[in-house]
Amino acid sequence: LDRFGILKKIGQGGMAAVHIGFDQQSEELVAVKVLFKDFARDEMVLRRFQREIAVLKALDHPNIVKFIDSGVDQGINYLVLEYVRGKALSEVIKTRKRIDVPSALTLIKDVARALAHAHACSVVHRDVKPANIMVTENPLAAKILDFGVAQADDQLLKSAVGQMIGTVSYAAPEQFLGKRVDARADLYSMGLVCYEMLTGRNPFRNMDPFLVVQQQLADDYTPPSQIEPLVPPQLDPLILKLLCSDRDRRYAKADLFLFELEEFEGQYKLMRLESATIYDFPEFVKQFREANDALQGKDFDRAFQLGQELIAQVPRAAEVCYLLGRIHVERGFLYNGIREYIKATALDPSNAFYHVCLGQAYQAINMEPQARTEFEAALKLDPNSRMARQGLADLANATPPDPPPVA
Repeated sequence: LDRFGILKKIGQGGMAAVHIGFDQQSEELVAVKVLFKDFARDEMVLRRFQREIAVLKALDHPNIVKFIDSGVDQGINYLVLEYVRGKALSEVIKTRKRIDVPSALTLIKDVARALAHAHACSVVHRDVKPANIMVTENPLAAKILDFGVAQADDQLLKSAVGQMIGTVSYAAPEQFLGKRVDARADLYSMGLVCYEMLTGRNPFRNMDPFLVVQQQLADDYTPPSQIEPLVPPQLDPLILKLLCSDRDRRYAKADLFLFELEEFEGQYKLMRLESATIYDFPEFVKQFREANDALQGKDFDRAFQLGQELIAQVPRAAEVCYLLGRIHVERGFLYNGIREYIKATALDPSNAFYHVCLGQAYQAINMEPQARTEFEAALKLDPNSRMARQGLADLANATPPDPPPVA
C-alpha cells in the first residue's frame, strides 16, 4: 500500500471500507477498498473479495470502474480502483426525485453498454442498483461498480443465514426462487433502475421479500408514462419488457435492448425537436407533432398532407424531410423515402440517426455500397450506434444476389 497514500475514508460497508488515495506513480486520485482484518480470516468473504478482483481485472470498459491494483500488505487485503468524481445514482435520484428523460436515456445507455461488455466476458453482476452506479457530470456518464457477487458460486450468493446477498428491491424473480441466474437477471435489475430514474419510484422499496416475489410474478407494473407525464408512452414497452417475470420474455441480451433504445431515442429527439433552430414558432411545432402522431397511428394520408404543408412553410427543415422520408418508407415507396432522407442528411449532416435511416432504406433495395457508406458515416458521428453496427453486420452476412443470366 506504500504506493497509494491514504487521504480519507469516503465510505464503509459491512466488510470493507473505501478511502480516497493518491497514486504516487500516476499522480492521480484513486479509490482504495480495504477489507476489514476480521473478515480476512473468513474464507467465504475472502473468496468474494478475491472474486471481485478477478472480475474487475477481466473487464475493460469506459462505463465500468477501472481496476488499478490489488494485493495484501501486512495482512490487509486491498483493491485499488479509479476514483470516479461524481455521485451514486441513488443520491442523484434522492436529490432530484426523478431524472429528466434525455439524461435518463444517456445513463441507461451507459449502464446497458457496461452490462453488454460484462456479459460478453461471461460476467453477471447480480447486484445492479442505483447505489452501484456512479454518475459524473460534464459530460454526463454512468459507471458500474461493486462486482463483489459477480459470477459467484451459488454458495457465495447466500449469507450465513441463507438469505440472498444483494438488494431485495432490485433482484430478479429467479434470484428469489433459487433458479440459475444468468445475464437476464441483470437486465431485470436494470429495468428497475430505469423505472426509478424516470418515475422517482421503486415498486418494491421497503416491501417484504415474499410480497416482492408475488408482485413480480403478477407482472403488474404501472407504465412509467402514467406516473410521470413527461415520459413518452413509446418508452413504456421497452422498460416493461425488461421487467417480465418470465426471463424468456425479456431481452435476451443487453445489445438487443440498446438497439431498440437507440431507435426510440432517434424518434424521441424528433418529437422534442432538439436540433431545430426554426421551432420557435408554436404553430409549426404543433403541426409537426400532429404529423408525427398521424404517422405513429398509421394514418399515412394525414401524415403526408401535414408533412407537405410543413415543407412548404420551411423547405430547409431537416426534421420535416426525415418525416416525409419515413412516411414514404412506411408506405413502401422506398425510392421516394431515399430522396427525402438524402435531403435530411444534406441539411443536417451531423445527425447519425438520419444516416442510419438512409442506410436502411438503401439496404432494403439491395444498394449495398450506398448502405455501407451511410452506416459508416453514422458510426463516425456516433461510434456507439448499435443500429449502424447492426446494419454493417447484416451487410457482411448478406447472401450475394444471383449473377445475371449469361446470354
